[in-house]
Amino acid sequence: MMVLLLSKIESFLSTRVITGNSGHRPFRVDRNFSEVRLLIASAEGIVSFGDAACAPSDYWVELRELEAGFRFPTSYKWWLSHYGGGEINGEEIFSVYELPLDQVMGGDAVAMSRRSGALDQGRMLLCWPNPSEQYYFRLDDPSQEKRVFWRSEADADEEQYAESFADFLVRRIEFWS
Repeated sequence: MMVLLLSKIESFLSTRVITGNSGHRPFRVDRNFSEVRLLIASAEGIVSFGDAACAPSDYWVELRELEAGFRFPTSYKWWLSHYGGGEINGEEIFSVYELPLDQVMGGDAVAMSRRSGALDQGRMLLCWPNPSEQYYFRLDDPSQEKRVFWRSEADADEEQYAESFADFLVRRIEFWS
């Protein structure tokens, strides 16, 4: 049943392209997971992700969804279940830690979002590469796959960075390649 569902999701995701903004290449919703997996595998030296053994259990993922107040998008859950977490060129991509929020000291997406106040502002942080920029999901985003936004803390400008979490991963890897 789960394999059939993932197959249908991959098929759906492989059929759409959306034009981007700000001079970036077009946003893509057509990132099938096989394409992303191949890019991750080929980006040795840039990508440092875990594996399925590092993945948080469904219990912890569902608990974090409740704590954040929204359902995580499919591609984010796919990444969590296959890689558990990791970094792209030293930039930590926030994940789900199997600890109560008050015990988390690092890059749990919900813990970092809550601690920084981003969650109260309707954002779940995905990556905070330096003090002046953030990548995140907007909790009020009506899209099912949740677009990824970029924000400069210096001027509070916000723009859409990627059409999905899978597209975010690809764009960050391509940026550093």
